[in-house]
Amino acid sequence: MPMEGTNREAPGGNEDYLKYYDLLKRIGVLDELQHYRNEISNLEEIISQAVELLSKSSIEEVLEVVVQGLMDKFIPSYLTLILQEAGVEGKILVKCYERLREIPPPFEITSLDGYREFFERHPSSISFSLFEYKVPSPGLVEPLRAVEAEILVPVIGMGGVYGLIVFGKKVLGEDYTPQELAYIGRLVEFVSISLQNNIHYRSSIMDFKTGIYNASFFMRRLEEELYRVKRYGGHLGLIILDVDHFKLFNDRYGHLAGDEVLISIARNIKQNLRKGDVAARYGGEEFVVLLPGANRNAAYIVAERVRHSIELMKVYFEDKILHVTVSVGVTSCTRYRLLDPRKLIEEADQALYLSKERGRNRTTVYRKGLLSLAEEYREALLEQVRT
Repeated sequence: MPMEGTNREAPGGNEDYLKYYDLLKRIGVLDELQHYRNEISNLEEIISQAVELLSKSSIEEVLEVVVQGLMDKFIPSYLTLILQEAGVEGKILVKCYERLREIPPPFEITSLDGYREFFERHPSSISFSLFEYKVPSPGLVEPLRAVEAEILVPVIGMGGVYGLIVFGKKVLGEDYTPQELAYIGRLVEFVSISLQNNIHYRSSIMDFKTGIYNASFFMRRLEEELYRVKRYGGHLGLIILDVDHFKLFNDRYGHLAGDEVLISIARNIKQNLRKGDVAARYGGEEFVVLLPGANRNAAYIVAERVRHSIELMKVYFEDKILHVTVSVGVTSCTRYRLLDPRKLIEEADQALYLSKERGRNRTTVYRKGLLSLAEEYREALLEQVRT
């Protein structure tokens, strides 16, 4: 006789297990268990993707995670992100994927105001057909037709509506299942948080008008590069440029024209720099450029390239073609002549002042006096002795 507490074989052996299995299956318990297993698996996947999304530092990286996640679930005919670009006044970013491959956007959007107004009143996902019914505005609806819009999901953060993600029809033509809609909703919640973090960070380091870095970020990068020169050696070039007669320009053409000039200059500067260089708006009509690894001659060559390019630049404003020039100051440093950030900027500023004094639209390199040169040479010799 078996002792109390020991396992007993169920009556009927395997036959009883099969009988209970069939019963559980008939009444739906097994299906319910499988449903919960799938839910747990989906939640684990969402958590994994959320961790990855929140670690990304750019919108492109965030979208890459989204695209990879969708590939394992379903493939929309189009996937489109419409977003207020961080740090750039009035600029709308549109990223479009056809069958999860990036393509040029088939439409242009100049304002998010209409979408923002709608989703502030209805802050949740909505089918395109219902959106079209509630917002009979061709300007808002027609661009979305070009990407076969099926589902619109707002990107919402603490600052309100940042934009929207548009899911096109599924490639195979079926409707989105409730499970897929739930997955999209959960995924976009974390996408919104990640994009919001990215937007806030970029807004803190970018100049809102021109879309290049602001002065505070530039100063941090300047300090970092000076530390690098101090520790590892090498050179560091610095350029300051200022728009000539900008006040007179604004008085004649207006501040809106002046804004267009500043935006064009910022774009022009970026186009003439290397990947590791740092351009920023320093204040008003003044811009600064940091050139890691550039000595005085290399910095002068870059400065002249930028100055000449701006001289040839055409700015189209209303019915006018506008031209401006800039005056430029250049300096550089090494570990043998290491300056604090303010002193280095002061040198470039003195060179800029000389460019203005000598007639404008020119580049001047800061030159040290003989005493300073002798001191620099002495420091270089002492450094060689130490090493």
